[in-house]
Amino acid sequence: MLEVALEIHQQSQSGAMVKRMTAKTFETLINFNQFMVQGMWKDNDPLGQLPHFSQEVIKNYKKQLKTFYMKSGSIGDFCRLTPAQRKELNLFGNDTMKAQDVEKAIEQMPICNTTFTAFVEGKDPKEPIMSSDMVTLKIRTTFENIGPNQQPGYVHAQRYPFLKRS
Repeated sequence: MLEVALEIHQQSQSGAMVKRMTAKTFETLINFNQFMVQGMWKDNDPLGQLPHFSQEVIKNYKKQLKTFYMKSGSIGDFCRLTPAQRKELNLFGNDTMKAQDVEKAIEQMPICNTTFTAFVEGKDPKEPIMSSDMVTLKIRTTFENIGPNQQPGYVHAQRYPFLKRS
């Protein structure tokens, strides 16, 4: 999907397209790809990707955010909680099998950190970037739960019938 976005961007730069590609357009394309693979709609909560996470469980989790001093109810923040913290949320009552299924799924999920740096080659970083400058965008993604000699596995997608690497 990113390759398609870059191709569209090149067409835009060469004047073959009227519409300009922005960072928001790239973000939309990446999100669309994620939703397509997971078989979800734009307004579905990403927490629905986790096993046994119904709308009721998601509401219960989001009600507890302030109690446990969590900054947001995102799937990334939920996955970054320790197993003990997730157990303390008591999302499934006494059903330990559901909680174990969630822990197994989280172990397999790529928990990513992404940093962006925009700069102009050959220009002092303290100088402002001008509209006529050729800007380089450096994107770095690191996986928190994958060792140095490991690679991310296949995507867990309940409604996507093919194997897909992340």
